[in-house]
Amino acid sequence: MLASELLTYAFARAETSPTFTAGLATFAKDWQPPIGIFGRLQTESDGRIDLKRNGLQPIVTAARTLALKHGIRPTSTVTRLTELKARSLADADVIDKAIAAFTVLVRAVLAQQVEDSDRGVALSARVDVAAMDPEEKEGLTKALRAINDLIKTTLEL
Repeated sequence: MLASELLTYAFARAETSPTFTAGLATFAKDWQPPIGIFGRLQTESDGRIDLKRNGLQPIVTAARTLALKHGIRPTSTVTRLTELKARSLADADVIDKAIAAFTVLVRAVLAQQVEDSDRGVALSARVDVAAMDPEEKEGLTKALRAINDLIKTTLEL
């Protein structure tokens, strides 16, 4: 009961504060997909890329920002995006691509975590790009590019 009341209070405060939602959207100004000029994924020195920081976090933050702006209460990222689309508050194609990107990124992280677990490597959201086949790399690159359109929508607040 207390948690529900606190959540209701927090939503009400956030929804009536354009400064707050605009502040949330500022993350988007600095985010760039980790893709080089020739379309190659930019990895860290160990050949991995952090998909939480470089993909999932921007989607989650954009969905949260847009949901607060438009009074959407669910807390699941995909549910928030789906609700934005259902209410015609964002371009349907942008939302569909963002949901698809979220799915690709989560699957890549989970697949890497299974592999890392089997090898005794500490679990994280960092995936080994070199171990991916060309189709997986292309899917990941496409997913990361799709985030840009969602971010543009967020910056239009």
